[in-house]
Amino acid sequence: MKLSDEELMISCSKDKPEAFAILMRRYQARLIKYINGFVRNNDLAQDLTQEAFLRAYRSRKTYTPKASFAAWIYRIATNLCYDEFRKKRSSPTMSLNTPFTFQITEKGDEETIELYEMLPDDSVSPPDVEIEKEEQKARLRSAIESLSEKHRTVILMHVYKGMEYAEIAKQLGCSVGTIKSRMHYAVKSLKQML
Repeated sequence: MKLSDEELMISCSKDKPEAFAILMRRYQARLIKYINGFVRNNDLAQDLTQEAFLRAYRSRKTYTPKASFAAWIYRIATNLCYDEFRKKRSSPTMSLNTPFTFQITEKGDEETIELYEMLPDDSVSPPDVEIEKEEQKARLRSAIESLSEKHRTVILMHVYKGMEYAEIAKQLGCSVGTIKSRMHYAVKSLKQML
């Protein structure tokens, strides 16, 4: 019979490391992909994934299955990503090769916004188009990284990971309404900055 994540973590808390090895096999690839969506660096994502598992293992004695193991390990991973953003805040390195399209809901209306549409539309001659695109990416990257952590996280989870509001709410431990509010505020802030 296959044990649940929570049962495995309880076994691990009773000094059965083989239970934690099973959890690592279940979640390693998913966590690397999740973290890579934030840091956009596969080597760093692998390092942070290992750190997330190490922190979870060190906390095994205090683990209580109030929430799912998945929510707990993703929360640890998200906090590690926050720490990484704090370290690199002065020199942004986030890639903007992924299209930035997402939906926000305000008063029941859904609106799709392309973040590049928020940038000023300067007419440039064809040879300068690539340079202008890079400058726009740098402005957008800087604007996103200047958001508060909670607003930047919602943008990144929704844009890079393609996560729905309900998924984000579950992973961050808050309501869908809170996520929608954060997304609305983040988009509004980006529009003002750009």
